[in-house]
Amino acid sequence: LASPDLVRGFTASPAQGHGSTIKLVEPDELVSGHSPRIQIQTVGPEAQMREILTLIKSALPRANVFYWLVPVMAMGSL
Repeated sequence: LASPDLVRGFTASPAQGHGSTIKLVEPDELVSGHSPRIQIQTVGPEAQMREILTLIKSALPRANVFYWLVPVMAMGSL
């Protein structure tokens, strides 16, 4: 939201972190075997997405953020 020039919109959804690299800390995480996460999806030119990653890394240097960049063949609304 702080960079509308780079990201015009996004979708946020609840997610669950699973796997050996996920640190389970809270009692409910230890019981359930997963850690609550938020998945954020956005789309745009690669240069802008990389710029957003740079901003996030500088603003939250110790955040536990997992990300991936994938090419998008097409996008739009119907």
